[in-house]
Parts: sequence; structure tokens; C-alpha cells
Amino acid sequence: MSGTAFGGSVIDHRVELDSPTNTDQSIFVLRPDLIMSESESFESVDDHLDELPRSGPDGVDVRLPGDRVGQVEADNIAKGVPVPSPLLGQLNGIASRLHV
Repeated sequence: MSGTAFGGSVIDHRVELDSPTNTDQSIFVLRPDLIMSESESFESVDDHLDELPRSGPDGVDVRLPGDRVGQVEADNIAKGVPVPSPLLGQLNGIASRLHV
């Protein structure tokens, strides 16, 4: 809303070492009518929310808290909670030592 870079428009500061990032911060405006018309503010928010998921580096989707909770829960119920092999080995070692 401030006109600075957002989402996919932000440069990768790890690659572009000599360019200014011109990044924006997320700001909630309680009275957007003070800086733009109501229709402009709704359009701007919609544009940002549409762009946000696609704004990650190298095509990685950006997720907001709760975006995948339903799918993850269904997967965990159907297949069990995934446990990385190193952690599973540690847990099995502890269980063996405790005879459980």
C-alpha cells in the first residue's frame, strides 16, 4: 500500500548484494480512508493477499498460519505423524534403555 516492493517484487538480498531491497513491512491500517479511497484499499489488500502465496524464493509457496492445517491433520490421521529417521532412532534408543 505504500508503493514499496512487496512479495515477488522484493529482490533476493542474498544474490543482489549491491541493490537496495526497497522492501515493505506488513502494516495494518485501521483507517485506510485516510490514505486512499475505500475501493482502492480493498483492491490493494486483495492484490497483496493474492500475491503473497506465490512470493517465496525459487517458486516456493509462502504459507500463512493455518493454510494447510486441515490437510496436514487428515494426512497425520491417515498415515501417522511423520518422524525424521534420526529422531526415531534416538527415541527407540531411549525406549530400549528404559525397557518400554
